[in-house]
Amino acid sequence: MTTRCRRKVFHRLIWFFFDIETTGLSRTGSVIFLLGTARLIGNQVTVKQYFLPALPAFGHFDLYHASRRLFKHTMKSVKLVNVGKELLGLERVDDVPGHLAPIIYFDYVDRGDPEGVLQVMKHNERDILSLLTLYTHISRLVLDESFRNDDRTALEVAKWFESSGNHAAAQNALKQPAGHSESEVALEAAYRLALQWKWEKAFEEAAALFKRVGESECTRAFDAAIELAKLYEHRWKQFGDAIESAEQALLLTDDAVKKRRSFTV
Repeated sequence: MTTRCRRKVFHRLIWFFFDIETTGLSRTGSVIFLLGTARLIGNQVTVKQYFLPALPAFGHFDLYHASRRLFKHTMKSVKLVNVGKELLGLERVDDVPGHLAPIIYFDYVDRGDPEGVLQVMKHNERDILSLLTLYTHISRLVLDESFRNDDRTALEVAKWFESSGNHAAAQNALKQPAGHSESEVALEAAYRLALQWKWEKAFEEAAALFKRVGESECTRAFDAAIELAKLYEHRWKQFGDAIESAEQALLLTDDAVKKRRSFTV
């Protein structure tokens, strides 16, 4: 290739540069507040900047994290395509698998045939609309208890509230699964609700739930018996009852260890 030809090809190129400024380096919770771009065409540079004047109410919302937290116990995979199909009823027909998108794009760059890229764009459109639908579904689960149609989902929503420090919402969410049955999920919810009430110094209510869980055969029976013993000893100075609960915990030790290995919370 001659110098003249190289120069001619170079002038056809459009150079594009971009840079972002964020509120931090964390994978979750960080927000892009400034996006700057520079486009170089020939000898002319065009700079554009997109600025976020105020933080949105929820900041960065990680839908994959939310899906994993809420649905990992009931679904084998929480990938967007799988969640859309199993949870939201979004069946994709003739969809391009996401892992093929880079190959199709580079094929377009080499050959200039847009057919494959158009299919990737359709795939991307479906992804975006699925994200919107999933966000709506998760928001309803979190904000409206009437949408929580099973105890496991209600428990996971409650644990989410717990991790964010919203104790009032956590208590409200825990009441649904805690009162339904003596299942493993129900008793896990009851134990967590008892801890919430203990934290709020509602000791009588907490003790009743600790007693219920401690007398069961669930994973939390050992922990509940210990918590009840602590209340008897430190709060009410009922040392006989404290010793009885501690002895009950000792009897549960081996079973509790085995059950913890088989039940993930």
